[in-house]
Amino acid sequence: MSFKNWKITAHLSAPMAGDAPYLDALLMNELACKMGMNASSKLTRATPLRGVKMPPIPVAKRTVEGIDLYCISDPILVAHAEYVERQAGRFETDLMTALVKPKELKKMTVTSGHYKSRYAPVRVRNVGKVVWFARCDRGRTLQLLRKAEAIGAERSYGYGRVHEWTFEEVAENISLFAKDEDGNCVVMRTMPIECAVNATGYKATFGAASPPYWHPDNFREIAKPC
Repeated sequence: MSFKNWKITAHLSAPMAGDAPYLDALLMNELACKMGMNASSKLTRATPLRGVKMPPIPVAKRTVEGIDLYCISDPILVAHAEYVERQAGRFETDLMTALVKPKELKKMTVTSGHYKSRYAPVRVRNVGKVVWFARCDRGRTLQLLRKAEAIGAERSYGYGRVHEWTFEEVAENISLFAKDEDGNCVVMRTMPIECAVNATGYKATFGAASPPYWHPDNFREIAKPC
């Protein structure tokens, strides 16, 4: 594989719900589907990560303070507008009763389960594009990203549709750290807190610094760009 420094951009044709994804996690999911790893075994929060084989994504790694990190920055975006939409669902008992024969009527639960009424809020942002900086193999990365037709949450409802993925080569690798105008080292991706000792531009919190980001085995003190 030929690794180079790239600015990867997802051009969106629809507003995005929720948060933009970590690109390494997105690539892992697409490659796992392509290799059939999702079908062969199910990874849950109760599954120990030790011994679990992770998909070999075409992204470089760099060792910082003895810890290997994927060379992909956190998503960078500018929201032109932000608002809340609602997802509503209701089982119309009065209408359904009129369609069923009286002798076929029966009781059913509408306060929980599949027929429970809902009026859930969805955070939506008008985002023209989402950018990541990465050191990766362009050809193989683009091949995986072409399968990602939408990003963010509630994609099945049409949110976060990706019109095009583009790659622009950059001179320096700023996927992990970058320099600001004063020459200070700025954190560009979520990483273990000990990796950001000599850096700035982050907030200390608790979470995961590597995929799968939702798995409790990866939770630790982290430095998250802000």
